[in-house]
Amino acid sequence: MIGRFARSYQRGFTMLELLMAISISLLVLAMGTGLVLQGLPVEKRLASEVAKLELAARKAAMQSSFQQRDVFLTVRNHSFVGPDGEVVFDEGEVSISRPGKSAPFKAPPTNGYLWKFGANGLCEPLRIKFTLPEGEMELDFDPLTGETRTRQLLLFES
Repeated sequence: MIGRFARSYQRGFTMLELLMAISISLLVLAMGTGLVLQGLPVEKRLASEVAKLELAARKAAMQSSFQQRDVFLTVRNHSFVGPDGEVVFDEGEVSISRPGKSAPFKAPPTNGYLWKFGANGLCEPLRIKFTLPEGEMELDFDPLTGETRTRQLLLFES
């Protein structure tokens, strides 16, 4: 009778083994989550700065079509002047390029680049790259709407 109880008692995992397996799983999960979340603050900061520029472009496009006159958005290295006045970027730099994949990005002239939104509702096609030390975001603006057609995010490895 004693032998029968001894065999059935040895099956399964002990509580200590289960706790160790769960704690190791939680540790691996926490490390993986930390690595994923590490890129989010940079993306959020880039998106915050880029949103200012996108909003100004939309306002300039609407203003030009409502008022039936040309409106210009002045793009500078660390700021831009739009319908609501000058907006300075908290951090980062802007570079611009004409559409076309082979056109290189360049810093805007010191007095700024005049981005034209025509009275007919069309804007000058433009590609803008916003750069932080940790990454960059490229924006390709649609000439028909003045809104972002494509966004590309590139995070630098540190």
